[in-house]
Amino acid sequence: MKIGSEEIEAQFNAAFDAFLQGGQTPGPILLEGDWGSGKTHIKTLLRHEMRRRQIPHVATALGRYQGSLAHLHLTVPQWLTTVDFGGARGLRAALDAGILSPGGTHAWANTKVTPFAEGLRWALGGWDEAGWLRALGHCYAMPNQGYQHWKALDLVLSAGEYVATVGGRGIALLLDEAENVCLQHDIRGRRRSYDALRRLYLSQHFLLTLFVTARFLDQVQQDWRQGLASGWVYWTEEAREFVSNLRHMTRLKTPALRLSDAKELVRRIHAVYQEAYGPISFATSEADILRAWTRTPTHSVRLLIRLTVSDLDVAAGVTSTRTLNEESVA
Repeated sequence: MKIGSEEIEAQFNAAFDAFLQGGQTPGPILLEGDWGSGKTHIKTLLRHEMRRRQIPHVATALGRYQGSLAHLHLTVPQWLTTVDFGGARGLRAALDAGILSPGGTHAWANTKVTPFAEGLRWALGGWDEAGWLRALGHCYAMPNQGYQHWKALDLVLSAGEYVATVGGRGIALLLDEAENVCLQHDIRGRRRSYDALRRLYLSQHFLLTLFVTARFLDQVQQDWRQGLASGWVYWTEEAREFVSNLRHMTRLKTPALRLSDAKELVRRIHAVYQEAYGPISFATSEADILRAWTRTPTHSVRLLIRLTVSDLDVAAGVTSTRTLNEESVA
């Protein structure tokens, strides 16, 4: 069910075209929207398009520890075991299914001296569990120390190069809730996060899309001002470049829902609901639902969907109760 997303889909399709054609990787792309504005819906549409185009991708939410860009040793194993290749999920499954060429994997791994390549050689040489434990980064989770982050970063960069060489252009990363970068204990964690994003982009093997709220953008600007005032002491060049280049990144906003779009969305939800539960009228009316929604300050898409479904649930409950009573009397 798509309402009003055509323009933003066209912009992403142009980025996909550029990524698949090679050359300079687009991005990072920032998709900005408040909570409930439709970012998750856009992510679902993008994943469908990526599967259609056979773009390997990871769709995940960032967190404070698990899923964190500042603690990649806890994050990278999840990325590499959930890469969506369309016909397989995860690097190991894609290799087993032949989506990633075994012969090409042998050839690539034998020319590299990275831990990731070594893990692949072990796995292909018959030491499956030990090899994949190393190649997927599971061995970096313990001990949970900061130096493991840099090892995991090098490993995922090597994995991106491998996929780009053997199985396509590279890997697209759809990173939701990127504002959780702000949950790091202090600026040291945020600097590592910015550094990781910049290095992933510079590798040219990753297409980055960050789903953000205004909180993320405000934090990046604040950190840029702090870094500038301090002369960028303790900043890596990559972290500094990320916050300094924010204004040059592609920034898209979730489409605002016009009243006509809202009416169409309510009608489509009603139609889908009736397909599932039979003929059901609104407990109040379409006009009442829209009136309640337009009085809210944010005009959240999520809220409109909840108001509509809640109203239909009430109507379905009343109908169901009446039918049960009639049957019991009969």
